[in-house]
Amino acid sequence: MNSLKFLSDIDVYPCPDGDGNWELYIRTDNSDEPLGDRYSMGGIPPPLVYSFKKFDEAKKASEEWIDYLRKRKREMK
Repeated sequence: MNSLKFLSDIDVYPCPDGDGNWELYIRTDNSDEPLGDRYSMGGIPPPLVYSFKKFDEAKKASEEWIDYLRKRKREMK
């Protein structure tokens, strides 16, 4: 049976390039190992990143992701 990883990080940030857009970052790994070690060893995928023009759009997308993952978790029980 496949297992569903839990969200360890889902946040909305201003785009680092200063273009006024917002980014939604989603990480589904909940390991306690340092991120750098896990990336360099190929242990976890990079976070999913989605770009939005408005903060409200990014916030709504984050809520939809959380709802989707909760639904998947219930279905797998």
